[in-house]
Amino acid sequence: MCIRDRLECDLSQAELRIAAWMAWEETMLRIYREGGDIHIATACAVMGITAQQFAKLPKDEQKMARFRAKAVGFGFLYGMGWRKFRAYARTDYGLKYTEEEAQRIRRVFFETYPGLAVWHETMGEFVREYGYVRTLHGAIRRLPAVWSSEETMQWSAVRQAVNSPVQRFA
Repeated sequence: MCIRDRLECDLSQAELRIAAWMAWEETMLRIYREGGDIHIATACAVMGITAQQFAKLPKDEQKMARFRAKAVGFGFLYGMGWRKFRAYARTDYGLKYTEEEAQRIRRVFFETYPGLAVWHETMGEFVREYGYVRTLHGAIRRLPAVWSSEETMQWSAVRQAVNSPVQRFA
């Protein structure tokens, strides 16, 4: 019996980096070009403070704000609505948001990274027309549910059209 060595690696913020490139989201790309941390940038936007103000926060507050920003970034990256975000943040991160907070955070996220909203729209239009999406390395994900008579099935297919190319490539 032969045991092979495994190599595993983790590219920091891979999904966010891939989505930034696919969406050509200028703010995110600038943050990455400058060696920044997208979670800290998102935390600052949500908190309404500058990076300098963030740096002056106690380390435990910085850590918690960055943790909360991960839920925001990974939640809204693929077009999650504020209602689903509340449930996602609670179950996956143990965070509780009011309806008003979730709505505000979603609005701030897409104001901060407007290229993502345009990308979501573009991907939705493409999948509605063709019924599939393609990853960066050429793999095809067929999403015929986009043509379903059920609106929830259509919406799910559109979210998968945004999610699949990033997830599969990452």
